[in-house]
Order: sequence, then structure tokens, then C-alpha cells
Amino acid sequence: MGFLSRRSRSGRSGSEPQAGVAADERAHSGGGHTTSLESYPKGTALRSVAVHAALWGVVGLAALGGVGFIAQLATGSDEVVVAASPTSGVDPMEQRVSAYALSYTTAWLSASKDDAGRLSSFVSLQSTNGLSAEPWAYRDPVVDHVELVEDGLYSAEVLAWVEESIPAEEGSEEEAESGWVLRGFRSAIQEVDGVLTAVGFPAPAELVTDQVSIELDYPEQLRLDSTAGVAVHDFLMAYVTGTGDISRFIAPDTQIVAISPSPYDSISIRLIYASAVAADAPGEAESVEVFVDVVFTASDGRSVPATYLLTLSSRAERWEISAIHTAPLISDGSETHELPTQSSPSSPAPVDEPSDTPTPSP
Repeated sequence: MGFLSRRSRSGRSGSEPQAGVAADERAHSGGGHTTSLESYPKGTALRSVAVHAALWGVVGLAALGGVGFIAQLATGSDEVVVAASPTSGVDPMEQRVSAYALSYTTAWLSASKDDAGRLSSFVSLQSTNGLSAEPWAYRDPVVDHVELVEDGLYSAEVLAWVEESIPAEEGSEEEAESGWVLRGFRSAIQEVDGVLTAVGFPAPAELVTDQVSIELDYPEQLRLDSTAGVAVHDFLMAYVTGTGDISRFIAPDTQIVAISPSPYDSISIRLIYASAVAADAPGEAESVEVFVDVVFTASDGRSVPATYLLTLSSRAERWEISAIHTAPLISDGSETHELPTQSSPSSPAPVDEPSDTPTPSP
């Protein structure tokens, strides 16, 4: 999760995480100048990712058209033009490369022997023999990262869910089934005088799945039947399922409205962690931040786990919700608290023995 780090929420209301640069697949490219792979500078110390992308492209082009080591890029002379947003700290050229890579990779995935039109806007195909009769089905393509590896040469990686045939286990009599697999595809893209061209075809790449440990600052576990726990439950029931009047559970002048139409029918709170002790009879104008691990269930029986980050404020010896946040409290390192979102749905922490430190279940 790409959460922002924030120790204190003083003066904060409804902060949003910084969004990464997302390129729209509809930002189609128009090709670039005609170049040759043989004319590409030799002896450059490219990172292996760029070299692999280029080599895949050379092999692929040879298979498609018997063109050897010569790769003619799009015959059209239109330059790829993608408007760069004025986002501070973001390289406009990286934004253009991001959009180009996304459009190029999806054109490559969707190309077939009978329809390679989009791919032909990036490379000139003398033959489509290397393409399948049916295109690859893909979903949710997104640019994972863009990196400048040499002057004018970029490496871009696109992630997408691809429908593939998943083989049955060895010795099993079951037939292979189709399933969606998350894949990564790297491309080498060169920029010369503002014009972008692809160096070879995209190359399938390994995915890094290691998770980074995040230290959160919620040292207290709340009882689900405490006044704070009940306030959180009743608020989420009204907010998500439409059960009850939400105005009864929010602080005055709080701009929170229930989700409409309600997406779920019921909720089950598994764990609540807090930034401080939440008294059952709080004094006036107290506040506490809470991290809520909850499961929502729809009318058709389907369920989904979710996390809510809330601010509770006290008034008249009761707790009310005064804010919904998108970024959690991050520990400053003086104390370590494991990320509690890995708790098992079947093994919630007992409500009568709250622990001092969030502990994820296996």
C-alpha cells in the first residue's frame, strides 16, 4: 500500500494520498521516425532490462517478417504527443514515455494475425506469422515505472492481468483451465528530438512480490464492545449499509454522508487499533485515531475485507466520528507495531483480552 507517512493529524481533514502518474490507454501513439536497430549506438552500458527488451524485439521481428536485424519503426511521421500535466516534481518526458509504453504494450497484447493495426502503428510488420489467431485478453493495464537508463533511452514496465491457460497439477486428471495472471512487460523506448520510438517488442518480465514492512502507530487495541468500538460499528453500519441515521454517529459540522446506494448488507468488525486509550466515558473534546479491520458482506453472500482509518472525537461522554482518512499514522521508529491488516478472518483477536501491540495472524 502506498500510504503517506504522517505522525500527527492536527489540522488535517480528508487528506488524499498523492496519486502516481497514470497513463490512459486511450492516449494512442502515432509512431515515430523510421530507424534501424543496426544504427543504434553500440557498446553502451545499458541495464539488462533494456537489453533484454531489445533482444526480444529483434527475435520477434525476425520471426514475424524475416527482416533479420533490421527493424523499421512506424512508417507514419506523426510524433507521439501526450500533454504533460503541470504536476510538480514529475518529468514531462517520463509522462510521455509512460503513455507511449502503455499504448504500445496493449497494442502488442491485442494484436492477432488478422488484426495487427494498432501494433503496426509502432512497428512495420512484413508478416504476422508470429502472431496468434486470437489476441491475448488483458485487463487493467497500468504503468508500474519508467526509468531513464541512458541519455534518451528509457525502460518502461507495464503491468496487466492476462488471461492464460493454467495447467492442471502433475498427475491430476483435471483439464487445464483459463485464469487471470498478473504479468509485467518491459519495453525499451528511445527519445530523439522529442520523438518517441520503440526499440524491439515488449518483453515479459518477472514481478517483484516482496512486501515492505510498515510500522504503524496504533499501539492500543480496542474492545469491540467498548463505547468507542460500538461507535465505530454503528457508524460503519450507517455509512456502508444504510442502516440507521448517520447524523447520529458523526460529530457536528462533519461533512460525511452515507454511501448511496448501499453496496453491502452487513458488516463484521474483526479488529480495532487506536492511537491512544479510548475511555468508555471520555472527557470533553478528546480525540483518538483508529485503524479498523472490517469485513463487508453483500446481499448475494459475497464478502470483502476492508480497512477504515477514522478519527473519533468525544462529546457529552460519548464517541463520535469526526473524519475519514486515507493515510494511516506511521510510527517514528521509537516503537515497532506490525501492520495489523494481515489478521485472519477466521481468527479475530478475543475482545475480552486486548493486546498491547497489533499482531498479525499467519
